[in-house]
Amino acid sequence: MTFAGFSRAFRWNDGVDTERYAAVEVRADGLFFYEWSHLHGAGRTGEQLQPFSDFRARGPAVPVPASVRVALEEIVRALEPD
Repeated sequence: MTFAGFSRAFRWNDGVDTERYAAVEVRADGLFFYEWSHLHGAGRTGEQLQPFSDFRARGPAVPVPASVRVALEEIVRALEPD
């Protein structure tokens, strides 16, 4: 897989507070984690970029739902050279 035209983002919340969510975007330079809030114009906070090599070695930089972790593992594995 290459990044030409590839884009994927995952978003989730706690199921109670619909004004906030956590997210991770798969980018060419790694996995970009952040939190988002619609309250008082807060926008994006807690930004963290995790290189793919670090994800392979340690898993996600922040806690993610199991389904998101599985999807990220599949995407990162597909990015590995043959």
